[in-house]
Amino acid sequence: MTDALSADDPYYLALGLFIDMFANVETHLQVFVWNLSGTKPDVARALFRSNSSGVDAAKQTIRKLFEAKGFTEPDLFKDAIDQLAKIAAARNLIVHYGSNIFDEDIGSCARIVTNHIHEAVPGKVKRLRVTPELLRGMVDDLGLINFRISHFEIKYILGSPIDEAEWLPMLKPGHKWSYVVPHKGK
Repeated sequence: MTDALSADDPYYLALGLFIDMFANVETHLQVFVWNLSGTKPDVARALFRSNSSGVDAAKQTIRKLFEAKGFTEPDLFKDAIDQLAKIAAARNLIVHYGSNIFDEDIGSCARIVTNHIHEAVPGKVKRLRVTPELLRGMVDDLGLINFRISHFEIKYILGSPIDEAEWLPMLKPGHKWSYVVPHKGK
């Protein structure tokens, strides 16, 4: 095994943590949809079956369920789910296209994921430089997203009173996310 493929490489450790955390958040979001819908788990599995666009489908379903139940979608929840959708787009690029170690555009080694081989339309080519720091930043964001889903689960599904002061540090408006979608180009 070469150094580039070492099991203790910081990239692969961060990648594994990211993939695991994303799967946990995606599952939590799916269960949130089931519970918000008020259906039994076996029925919910049939109605809200996760698919390749799991986050986007869940996002739309949650908005429809909030509207049907007369809830206003809280800004903090919308913010978290919108951030999850951005992370999901990066995750799909990483998982479906893998990383290349040499970046032709900058002429040096860097882990780059891109769909350029599969995409026929130049304007739809996606490219992302992936580092352990970027992956760990997304893991941090996923942790906060998971926390916010739990908060709204307690509030809207369980109907339990919430001590907002206890939750406030993790729910403050204007939170700066670690992962920011890179600008197009380099």
